[in-house]
Amino acid sequence: MAVVSGQHESATRGGITPQSDSGPRSLQRRLLRATANGVLIVAVYGACIGAWQLLVEALQVPKYILPAPSEVAVALWTVFANEGLARDLYATLVEMLAGLAIATVSAVIAAALIEEFPIVRRLVYPALVVLQSIPKMAVAPLIMIWIGLGIESKITLAALVAFFPLLVNSMSGFAGYDRDALDLFKSLHAGRFETFVRLKLRAFLPSFFAGLKVGYMFALLGAIVGEFLGSDAGLGHAIVQMQFQLNVAGVFAVLVVLAVIGFVGERLVALAEWRWTRWRGRT
Repeated sequence: MAVVSGQHESATRGGITPQSDSGPRSLQRRLLRATANGVLIVAVYGACIGAWQLLVEALQVPKYILPAPSEVAVALWTVFANEGLARDLYATLVEMLAGLAIATVSAVIAAALIEEFPIVRRLVYPALVVLQSIPKMAVAPLIMIWIGLGIESKITLAALVAFFPLLVNSMSGFAGYDRDALDLFKSLHAGRFETFVRLKLRAFLPSFFAGLKVGYMFALLGAIVGEFLGSDAGLGHAIVQMQFQLNVAGVFAVLVVLAVIGFVGERLVALAEWRWTRWRGRT
């Protein structure tokens, strides 16, 4: 340690200072890297879309089999401007976000109880595993019968589909704390609640956000499947209607909207993860 300290002091006296990762040059490098990545992504996806357009035109593929990207773009404008897709988008978002919120709260509470109380793990967790082994799509018709064809059944299905990934990741997070740190908390006579908040909850966040990304996608899937089975609004309902009309370009347009929902949601969760787990990169 003395040698390292002496070397650091001599380097400082010689006018040499350590490089800082948070300086303006580092910020410029990050911006350039982000710009280069963005340009690369746009170029790759633009090339794929261009190849799709050229192949469809060259092979004269019928519209009812595979529409060209230009036709999908026109259909996207049409369904929003003339066919009320904004209403369907709103319905799906409400169903998905409500189901995700229910699944998140219930999964975190269940995971905390399972990890804190062994009796809960022995009694409750096996039942949850058995329930998870039953495909949710198989019980979806029963949910429609029990709850009805309204928005409540779609919220329930979205919550059920998203629940187990959130539960498993939350349990992994609560169990991923440092055992040496736990011994330190015990030596300081910290209570169970303080240990849970200051140690286990902190370790819980990275795994929770990983589960939230999966749960978000599953909640969207559950809402869409519920709309397939019976509804008068929603993106799933719009897909079914366009399928009956053989409007394949319209179906692709709705798929583009679903892809945007998935991408934006994943980026928002990633942003929240960065905001609340920045401490992982600190020493």
